[in-house]
Amino acid sequence: GDIDPFIKIPRPDGVPDGLGTVILDEPIRSNQSNAAVIELQLRNHSKSKIGRVGTVRSIANAAENADEIDQWIHCVEEIHATKSYSEVKYRNKMPSMENMLQAWPKEIEDELRNGTLELPSADI
Repeated sequence: GDIDPFIKIPRPDGVPDGLGTVILDEPIRSNQSNAAVIELQLRNHSKSKIGRVGTVRSIANAAENADEIDQWIHCVEEIHATKSYSEVKYRNKMPSMENMLQAWPKEIEDELRNGTLELPSADI
């Protein structure tokens, strides 16, 4: 289908239905996104960790819908594969804080103060 231009026909009773803003609005049922998967993707990319209450989704007749279960597992595996790591492993050992906080040699500090320190060009 075409991209939804957010042109919505209001309900005859005047009650807002929230299509496209509260409820996912996609025209084709066979290719419709899974709301639970989209929520997991948004939670994965979100910086905020506070107040993360999720929607629990169930599959009707799960014993007879093995394809839907496999699709769910595949979607979750894709989300986990793109998830950023919570820690970083460095190849080289990082210098200690004591070494990083050592004062510079007096000559360099004097040149910095006087503006005579010659730095390499910024052109790479």
